[in-house]
Amino acid sequence: MRTRRLAATIGLAVTVLAGCSATGDGTPSSPAGAAAGAAVNSGAAAADIAFSQEMIPHHRQTLEIGRMVADRSSDAFIEEIVAEISAAESAEIETMSGWLREWKQPVPEDTRHGGHDVPGMLGVADLAALQAAPAEEFDRLWLETLTKHLRNGVAMAKEVQAAGTHQPTKDLATQIVTNQEATIAEIAARSR
Repeated sequence: MRTRRLAATIGLAVTVLAGCSATGDGTPSSPAGAAAGAAVNSGAAAADIAFSQEMIPHHRQTLEIGRMVADRSSDAFIEEIVAEISAAESAEIETMSGWLREWKQPVPEDTRHGGHDVPGMLGVADLAALQAAPAEEFDRLWLETLTKHLRNGVAMAKEVQAAGTHQPTKDLATQIVTNQEATIAEIAARSR
């Protein structure tokens, strides 16, 4: 199940990014890319731009949370979640960064331990509590923290599904909602 979701997510990210590539002169090379460029120029895609600019730091924070597992947990379930999310969200960061560059919008800098003021991000206290958790509490707290973080991501994705105009962004948001809600459900089932 997890492997199929991962393959579908990476496949969607590659397809979406390829469909929105630009030609050598910077003009969109596909109708979808042309529509995205027109939407950005008219200001109609403000929700799409904001989504990418906020979801990139959110995904980077997910990767940061995942890196904590290497030295702290040997739980196979958690390691599988980290591997799946890391691959999927790294690909999604590349996709959204490509859109922002195509739209001539700033790509958020990769500042570790930053961006806590971006909507949907965990606060410094959340990460500090996870970092300071004793070994016997780490796995439980990590799953709780990840669940909170994923719920925030689902809320962000649902917002752009309603307000966005760029279809590839809305497709990616749908994939994020599907995958993250499935992961949240798996964590909840395991915690019972």
